[in-house]
Amino acid sequence: MNITSHSTIDGWIILFKKYGKAGLITKRTRKKYSGQFKLDWRKEHNESYQATTLKYGISNTGIIANWQRAYKEGGIDALFIKQGRPTMHKKAKHEK
Repeated sequence: MNITSHSTIDGWIILFKKYGKAGLITKRTRKKYSGQFKLDWRKEHNESYQATTLKYGISNTGIIANWQRAYKEGGIDALFIKQGRPTMHKKAKHEK
């Protein structure tokens, strides 16, 4: 299967033990986390990324790593920055 990281397999085992087969199914929806949720996580940051993903049902440890990096670079305010494309206004849609 060309898997180079043991931590990937370890993560699968943990997910299987906690959720059964359903834990191994890849979720395609992008869940959004509020700035307050990220701040609350930051205050409780005594667990590993993997333990945190299991505790809160977060699909990927990389999400938490991104929060940590944003916090280190931009402080608490960085946790409240919205991700993604800005909302288009109705007026802009009709102008072409």
